[in-house]
Amino acid sequence: MINKDLLRNIYLYILIGGAASISNYICFIALINLNSSIYINNAVATCIGIIISFTLNRKYNFRVIDKKRERFLKFILISSINYIFSTCFIYIFHNYGVNLWLAKLISMAMMVVYQFVFVNFWVFSKTTKN
Repeated sequence: MINKDLLRNIYLYILIGGAASISNYICFIALINLNSSIYINNAVATCIGIIISFTLNRKYNFRVIDKKRERFLKFILISSINYIFSTCFIYIFHNYGVNLWLAKLISMAMMVVYQFVFVNFWVFSKTTKN
């Protein structure tokens, strides 16, 4: 049986992730409309999503205030891996004829579970060791 704290974390992670994802997606689309590189756009949009997600998850979801720098570096590592996979998926989907906007949405959805596991059990773990 899943405990209440884990369910709460999953619920808030989805809400916060949704807000960060919407910000990421809006930024990506806005930059696409400026006719710049889709890969640079993805990097900029991802950075905005990372900052929003880390800040809100740290404060409201996992409620940890210690080791901010260490946790942020871990979050960036996980998010960087996420970015690499996301960019690869966008490239693959787009080259197979999937609309660019849809390719971005699919790539974002694919990363949710992977990222939650690492964020919950490693980045924001209350038993993080140095």
